[in-house]
Amino acid sequence: MGDRANVILRTRGEQVCLYTHWGGSELRDTVRAALKRGEGRWEDFPYLARIIFCQMVAGHEMETTGFGISQLPCEASYRDLIVDVDRGIISTKDSEPMSFTAFIRSAD
Repeated sequence: MGDRANVILRTRGEQVCLYTHWGGSELRDTVRAALKRGEGRWEDFPYLARIIFCQMVAGHEMETTGFGISQLPCEASYRDLIVDVDRGIISTKDSEPMSFTAFIRSAD
């Protein structure tokens, strides 16, 4: 069945979707950690996407299943996070957008 979710990164009318099959319930913490580590790249779409994906796959880099990258979300989930790189905000389907800084602090 899985624990599916996507991180949908958007910039200037483009998007990349980072999919996890088993890490949906931890995705907020995963993205929080990636944003903390990659603060100097918050405005750099390709680098930020890579930083978040590396955080997602840490320890599973050589596996052939469990994660994916596409232009469209896989297996839509209420846990999906939408990362607007241009505006520096994160939201979900049912939450108000918050700044990257506020998102990081929301775990405290």
